[in-house]
Amino acid sequence: MNFKSKEVKTALIYIGLSFIAIMLIMNQSAILNIIKLMFSVFTPFIFGLAIAFIFNAPMRNIEKRVFGLIPLTKKLPASLRRILSYLVTLILITTVLGAFIISVVPALTATIIDFINAVPEAIADFETWISNQVSLETEVGLWLTSINFDFEVVKQNIIVFAQSSVQSWLDSSFNIVSGVFSAFITLSIAFVFSIYVLMSKERLGAQIKLILNAYFSKDQVADVMKVAHQADEIYSSFVLGQVVEAGIIGVIFFVVLSLFNFPYTILISTIIAFTALIPIVGSLLAMVIGIILIATVNPIQSFWFFVIFQTIQNLENNFIYPHVVGKNVGLPAIWVLVAITIGGSLYGVLGIILSIPTFSLFYVLFREQVNARIQRIENSPNSK
Repeated sequence: MNFKSKEVKTALIYIGLSFIAIMLIMNQSAILNIIKLMFSVFTPFIFGLAIAFIFNAPMRNIEKRVFGLIPLTKKLPASLRRILSYLVTLILITTVLGAFIISVVPALTATIIDFINAVPEAIADFETWISNQVSLETEVGLWLTSINFDFEVVKQNIIVFAQSSVQSWLDSSFNIVSGVFSAFITLSIAFVFSIYVLMSKERLGAQIKLILNAYFSKDQVADVMKVAHQADEIYSSFVLGQVVEAGIIGVIFFVVLSLFNFPYTILISTIIAFTALIPIVGSLLAMVIGIILIATVNPIQSFWFFVIFQTIQNLENNFIYPHVVGKNVGLPAIWVLVAITIGGSLYGVLGIILSIPTFSLFYVLFREQVNARIQRIENSPNSK
């Protein structure tokens, strides 16, 4: 057997890949645990890169179009212009978030208090409705009687469940405090790391390119740079577009719900805007929360909220999302489901959000490889 022949090498490669695939399938739980451990170790740096990515777009525009064009600031050293651009970006983002919190949080707090106060009355109305149904011997009442339904028992079970939930929450308060402290440390490290990345991004890019040139050919380096450019385009289009889309959909719901005099307009619109950042799962969660909130005040309006929600959701999916987020992150529905399932199991909500642009990048690269390979096959002399 000639081990240097092309056929033998190809067969050995396929055998090796098959063996690796079998080992991966047999040890998938251990591999997932290793991946989760790696993610947990690199969490501060992943968050730091995410913060740097969000800050980079506005900071780059401020540095080039403001401090790079004004005659007075144009003469400043490049490092000083970079620092000033970062400070202006930090002030702008902090101001926007602060204005949002100041304007929305008081209204949300008042709405939540009103909702808590309305719950006992809603329960009492529900109890009265059940009593009337039973006393009038309607179909619902006869069915409740046949199953020996006792509302007092149900109410006591709800109270016991609430008390046990509060007790378990108090028992886990230490874990909550430690989790908050750990999150604070993680975010602090991430923030410092993001500053370092933003202040020296050109040097980091040059170092990465130097390492690539040292170990790979020019064609391979060009392929890596092309993939990096595509990744930047896809992630920028997705993340920034997703934020803009969430703001638009939140405003649309606020206007529509206000026009039709729905209760908890600000609270529901804010929930919808925030959950719009989470693909598929977010819209379903927002719809359920909105229906529950409105049903405590007016059950009929909760039905009309469902109709309005579905209408606006279709409008978003067909018109707003493609124009705002862009077609570069378009994935077939089945791959979107696969992406959020894998991303959610590995890294929770953040994994769900970032899984779609990641899978979009892989999808685009794989599609290009397939098309290029088919074109080579069609142009080869053997195919004619």
